[in-house]
Amino acid sequence: MSMSMSMSMPMSMYPCMCMACAWYVTSPSTPRRRPRCSRPSSHPYPYPYPPTPPQAPTLLAAFLVRAVSDDLLPPAFARTLPPEALSSAQHRDTLTQARAQLDATHFSGHRQKVWGPAADADLPTLKEAVSEIAREYFVSCEVTEAVRCVRELDAPPFGHEVIKRLFVLALDGGARHVALAEQLVQRLCDEAVVPPQQLALGCERLLDAAADLAIDNPQTPTELAGVLERFCECGHLVPPEEWRASIESLRARG
Repeated sequence: MSMSMSMSMPMSMYPCMCMACAWYVTSPSTPRRRPRCSRPSSHPYPYPYPPTPPQAPTLLAAFLVRAVSDDLLPPAFARTLPPEALSSAQHRDTLTQARAQLDATHFSGHRQKVWGPAADADLPTLKEAVSEIAREYFVSCEVTEAVRCVRELDAPPFGHEVIKRLFVLALDGGARHVALAEQLVQRLCDEAVVPPQQLALGCERLLDAAADLAIDNPQTPTELAGVLERFCECGHLVPPEEWRASIESLRARG
């Protein structure tokens, strides 16, 4: 669960959410195979819910730590062991991780950051961080370092802003910067730092801004069309046929 979700959740719902998550992860009777439902056979899971992911105890432990730190749950919620007959290995692992973090005196300063360094950052701060990464990258051309900096933002839902701001700055800098931006995005996608959905959303935002960007750089539509076409060719923008009309529209404007 992202921090943005937890911050927008009514406080009265917080304990209920914790208990619901805990019950699903921890109950030994939680079914991992449900009856088949009426969904296409091509769906990646033949059942409504996939098996509990192996990282679930770690994520739920972080959720509990933050809830206790925010005084939304009592510490006893994480410290009270359930009857063995009603618990599972994942349940015990979750509580063990949560207790270890809550009991560590040196960990108190990090409890607010259990969702990553970007969890409490406001939007302008994140935008400025992305702009700074882009500017430094266009000077140094160090792709690996730029990928590391974007990864350290630890803000996957913010990936679309990384795409947009990177290319907005690149289009102002000319063809060389556009090529560098394209190379960086390819690496970000290849290494799953920017999910496909975030790339698509970032490209959609660039399409929306293309007319305004073309005022300062008349070559924007042509250059952006080429970038989108290459993203389609390498399989990062899918399905490619849904992007063809937009690409042709950009070329017509160029």
